[in-house]
Amino acid sequence: MPTTGSPSTGLDPASTADEPGTSSGSTSTSGSEEATTVAPDPEACGNSVLDPGEQCDLGFGNNADDSSPCTQACQTAFCGDGLVWTGHETCDLGPNNNDATYGGCTQACEWGPRCNDGILQPEEECDASAEALEGAVDCDPDNCRFKARVAFVTAATFSGAFGGLAGADAACVAAALEAGLDNAAAFQAWLSDGEAAPAARLVKATKDPLPYARRDGKQLAYSLADLTTQGMDYPLDRTEYGLPLPPEQYAWTNVTPKGQPFSPTDHCQAWTSPSFKNTARIGQISPKSAADLPGWYIQTRWSSYLSRPCADDEQHLYCFED
Repeated sequence: MPTTGSPSTGLDPASTADEPGTSSGSTSTSGSEEATTVAPDPEACGNSVLDPGEQCDLGFGNNADDSSPCTQACQTAFCGDGLVWTGHETCDLGPNNNDATYGGCTQACEWGPRCNDGILQPEEECDASAEALEGAVDCDPDNCRFKARVAFVTAATFSGAFGGLAGADAACVAAALEAGLDNAAAFQAWLSDGEAAPAARLVKATKDPLPYARRDGKQLAYSLADLTTQGMDYPLDRTEYGLPLPPEQYAWTNVTPKGQPFSPTDHCQAWTSPSFKNTARIGQISPKSAADLPGWYIQTRWSSYLSRPCADDEQHLYCFED
């Protein structure tokens, strides 16, 4: 924050010179000078006279903590004093000013990267002040989080034997944690072992309907019920990091578009066997081309496309927040 020179006190500068045998703001002991701090007199501050302990005094009507170079304590305003000087500072958190904290006040007394600054920061899912993405869910301006549950497809691929549903869920949680997603422990794989399936496993999403969104904010469906009845609005081709996968990628599922088990057997022996004898149902993550997109939607290939040998492939996993 810029500082000003010493404010005028209306006194002759010569009158403030030290008299012989005295010192201003110091005492003399045994021939050596030791600096001391003189506390301003609260009753004197505001009298337009630069009294001992005061750095400035513009008078009672002009000293101010928010709009004057001289505070109500008769101290010169500066960045770091914990007082916001209007027109010169946008914030001042005193000793807590720093240039590294998200949502904090910098050492120049300006707001640093924060929610609703119009820029998508690494700590945010969205920014309500930034230009809205077509087809995106709403952004909460209070915390820069989607007003939705998040879904993604894993950047990594897996063989058909990954330790059952529990192993797949753990892979989703690990991916969400690695990407720094909120509520990472709540992610589950869009997967069935022939008995359990997403429509029954995503309990919170059933009881508390919210839209599902990709990492880039595009709305996949208005709710879980909408997803399992109407299908997806966009392909779920964004990874946990928000990056798109190329076409002709697939995900293990054995799940119908309704969220139910597709087959009692198409699941690599409950996702525990890599044997070539076993097969599993996969979903087509996105169509091969834009021309193929209408058919991809109509046939709901995202969740159920065809069956593949368990030992012959490694596929991605769909992960949904519950």
